Amino acid sequence: MLNRLTIALCIMFIFYTSTFAAKTDALSNFKIGASISDITGSPLGRPMLGYGSPTQTTLGIHTRLHARAFVIEDPVSEKRLALVVADLGLMFDSVKTEVLKKLNILFPDKFSDDNLLLSATHTHAGPGGFSHHDIFNVSTLGFDFKNFEIITEGITQSIANAYRYMQPGKIFITQGELLGVSRNRSLTAYYANSDWQNFEHTVDQTSLLLKFQSELGKDIGIFNWFSVHATCMSNQNRLISSDNKGRAAEWFEREFPDTVAAFANSNEGDVSPLFDIDKDGKRKKDLDLDLKLVEENGFQQFLKAKELFENARQTLSQRIESRLVWVHMPWVTKGCTAAMGYSFAAGAEDGTSDVPGIFEGMRSGETTVAPPLEGIAFFLRLILGGSNEGDKCHYPKIILVSTSQDNPDLLPETIPFQLVVIGELAIAAVPSEITTMAGRRLKKTVLDELGSFGVTKVALSTLTNDYSGYVTTFEEYDRQQYEGGFTLYGPHTLEIYQQVFFELAKSIKENRSIFIHPKRAPRVASLRDYESKSWWDEKQSSERFGSALRQPRTEYQAGETVTVEFRSSHPKNSLGRLNNFLTVEFFQDGNWQPVFFDQDKETKIMWINDSRSECRGCLKSKIIWNIPANVLSGIYRIRHFGYWKSANSKKLNSFEGQTRAFTVSNPKF
Repeated sequence: MLNRLTIALCIMFIFYTSTFAAKTDALSNFKIGASISDITGSPLGRPMLGYGSPTQTTLGIHTRLHARAFVIEDPVSEKRLALVVADLGLMFDSVKTEVLKKLNILFPDKFSDDNLLLSATHTHAGPGGFSHHDIFNVSTLGFDFKNFEIITEGITQSIANAYRYMQPGKIFITQGELLGVSRNRSLTAYYANSDWQNFEHTVDQTSLLLKFQSELGKDIGIFNWFSVHATCMSNQNRLISSDNKGRAAEWFEREFPDTVAAFANSNEGDVSPLFDIDKDGKRKKDLDLDLKLVEENGFQQFLKAKELFENARQTLSQRIESRLVWVHMPWVTKGCTAAMGYSFAAGAEDGTSDVPGIFEGMRSGETTVAPPLEGIAFFLRLILGGSNEGDKCHYPKIILVSTSQDNPDLLPETIPFQLVVIGELAIAAVPSEITTMAGRRLKKTVLDELGSFGVTKVALSTLTNDYSGYVTTFEEYDRQQYEGGFTLYGPHTLEIYQQVFFELAKSIKENRSIFIHPKRAPRVASLRDYESKSWWDEKQSSERFGSALRQPRTEYQAGETVTVEFRSSHPKNSLGRLNNFLTVEFFQDGNWQPVFFDQDKETKIMWINDSRSECRGCLKSKIIWNIPANVLSGIYRIRHFGYWKSANSKKLNSFEGQTRAFTVSNPKF
């Protein structure tokens, strides 16, 4: 009897302790931190990165740009990982190198190339000029050290704060399909794939989501991957905007306060949002249409993420592994010297270049480049120090420009590949944009190798750690659409990617290191600096900076638009000093309460040269507030902030201004 009782007690003890341990692990199998920081560059006069147009310069702010960071740590192995999504057009190694430099000053030996993953949302509505490769700074008129510092400092601070405030927690994983928000923009190439009939959709509809929660049940945030270009804002837009990805994040963070919502991109290489088409089959370009599309597309991504977030049940087991390898692509079997084709210069449907004589599908042996175009291309190569050699390796691409001995850093040739495992999830981080079918094949390569390691899902994180153009399948490359023309390393680029990720997966599975090619030396200091200085600010003698030049009406209804103007300064003078240029304030309980900022979709701010002859050198800011339908009735005012530079002392002086009060009526509130 005693033995039976002893055995029973032992079984109960084992059951109780194992159950308790399981619950404890489920509650706190990771340490998790999340943070968000501002990375908005100059909102006036700075060429944007994305569409390649030097005349598309910033004029104001629709929404601000942010870096959203998550730091995850296994408390047992002390292995950690930093995941970052930044509202940028592209991600470059110049940024990652500088961020690592800053992080290692703050936290020595905590972060490295291996365990830091930086990705861009691919908004085409942000200032550029932060690459270490000349080709990506051509359309932005050089390297902008100020913008570079704002970006790297903001990303660093987001990671640092996430790391400082880590807490025990767990990670849920889930996925679903998001339909009706995207389409394949390159069907000519897609249908060249021999296996296209094996898939129901011509785009990847998967929305994959990680949910982060503290051990006390408090929601920390989400990390989402979904494939669609952030090109809701067209190449006619001149307002800084985080576009659809940023808006999805902002929707989520409004709905769930105190959370951080990162919306990353995946295999979006040939995937566009559903913009309107005119009778000639070209995109309609209108700011109101752009803003409407941003809201619609971002809202749908948010709704799907919210649904997944609220129904997430599966947790990731306690495991973090990461590997990163640098590969010099021309040295790999079947790899080519980096080169862009003429088809690239045609642009994609989102933002065509409309250059006569250049079009998608320009193939060697079928297309003859007109002498005037070849003359222009020769002049471009002469300026950049590039060449047009290597046609045989790149066939059927007709080469527009390639790297050369005169400028080996014109285009990237040594690029990083990163593979991360968190529990049952593998994240394949690629320094490029990858098409729908190429992404499917790459994810299958990783899953086939790591399936026996317990991995059940693969996230493809594109535009990560660096940028090296596009990756298409062999069949798609042969069609030489825009994406094939921008596949830098030739027709076998995807095969090289698959081989590298197979080796990375194998090294993780076998718990061994992998050969690391020497990382290229950063060239930031040697690049020409974009003119980032501004002239002193001017005003009329009867004015002060912040004076309201255009007052609001005395009364408005919900749904109407308020437009006001202030005497202002060049916003470059405020960079690094202000993270907000305006507030809409509500009078409540005897105090003015800020309710909207320049970050919010309900507001816009633009800087305009004064047209009056007596004040030609003056700037004024135009602030627009679209009064939402759910606004409270009451008294409001609008305020404007900035710094102005004195012509005599060059000293920076802060200023602020405000409109007169006005009432807003809303029968519902």
